[in-house]
Amino acid sequence: MSLAGQVWNSFLESYYYFFSNPEKPGLRRKVLFCLLVYYLLFIISYIPSLYPVGTLVFGTLVGFFSLILVLLFDYSGFANALLVGIVNITAINFLPYLDTTFIVSAINFNVLFIISAAFIAVLSSNNRKTQEYLRRLSVIDELTGAYNYRYFFNRLEEEVSRAQRNGVSVALLVIDLDHFKYYNDNYGHRAGDSMLKASAENIRMLVRLNDIVCRYGGDEFVVILPDTEEEGAVEVASRLKDNFEAGINTPEGVDQTITISAGVAVYPVTASSAEDLIRCADRALYAAKNSGRNRIYSGSMIERK
Repeated sequence: MSLAGQVWNSFLESYYYFFSNPEKPGLRRKVLFCLLVYYLLFIISYIPSLYPVGTLVFGTLVGFFSLILVLLFDYSGFANALLVGIVNITAINFLPYLDTTFIVSAINFNVLFIISAAFIAVLSSNNRKTQEYLRRLSVIDELTGAYNYRYFFNRLEEEVSRAQRNGVSVALLVIDLDHFKYYNDNYGHRAGDSMLKASAENIRMLVRLNDIVCRYGGDEFVVILPDTEEEGAVEVASRLKDNFEAGINTPEGVDQTITISAGVAVYPVTASSAEDLIRCADRALYAAKNSGRNRIYSGSMIERK
């Protein structure tokens, strides 16, 4: 990707992370404060009456805050620093109260500042990518690409807390691949791994972008459905069941048919906490499997029996 493309992508990522992410209000305020101070110092540094000591002091502070923005925003922060450096180099040549020695020193300082900002932007970007890679390793199941159990449980508690605060529902699907042990025995473990990968991808394709697909363990998957009532959750589970029954495409390009059983639970209708939600969905799954498999059961269906 070109430098311009990296700057643009970094700007969009930074904008979402700091200004659109509802979970980061405190950080958002800090960044806005930093920007306000930065541009205020930039304006003050050009007040003629402050020359020369005030100009040097405030100009240095502007450079310091510019580097902070580079650390925060990577390439988009560097674009800002580059713009400021060019403006400074251009402006100081037209200010009548500056002497020649000061102009030469200021140009050298701004060139050094731009080079330093570029170096910091590269290091900051690489560091952020490394941290993101390590974070993904800690929460992603290596085989299927779905989130792992640790991430699932933490995220479920977060979603239940959010549902409680906002007075909305959150649903949980627990999905089991029917007779997967026999599939492994008949086709081999490599084919079994391929089926698990294809199953995870199939589930991701059939749910919403904000739904969370995780590997629960072995041949079981879970799907967290925020803002979803029981009727909607059962509809999603039924769509998944029909799709699996029709056959899914494995990474080897072979259509394989395997059925699923699923249990559905909904907070706060059939469960009162994250742990209760898991227990309720597990009970519904066992009921579906005991009824002949390739079925969907919900917590309320069990209560009615």
